[in-house]
Amino acid sequence: MTQMSLKPSEASTGGAFPRGNLTIIEARFGEYQPKAEMGRPMKSTFANNMGQDIPPSMCAFINLASLEEEGTVFNQRYSVGDLSRYTVVNDGKVLQINDPKKGLSSSCNFYALLKQLIQVG
Repeated sequence: MTQMSLKPSEASTGGAFPRGNLTIIEARFGEYQPKAEMGRPMKSTFANNMGQDIPPSMCAFINLASLEEEGTVFNQRYSVGDLSRYTVVNDGKVLQINDPKKGLSSSCNFYALLKQLIQVG
């Protein structure tokens, strides 16, 4: 086993978005609860919430099919934010924000996805 570097210059940014020619075959919004073994909610490891259940959050669930590799589907999940900020309607196809003065958080994964999609056209 290799030791992990704690140097900020050697940090990674997480998993890469699937590459290639892809098409969205299903997309919906919904609640996501991280689960540990036996299906129980995962516990927080952050000091302020140490040992408490991680609360559910709003996520975008997107299934992408590769147009280059038949049968290859990527099941992706992108965090959107706190459940209390949003309402899901139309079987998960529409996400409404409860406070119209607030928009999508620029620190969530779904925002990062949208930003990348806009950049690539």
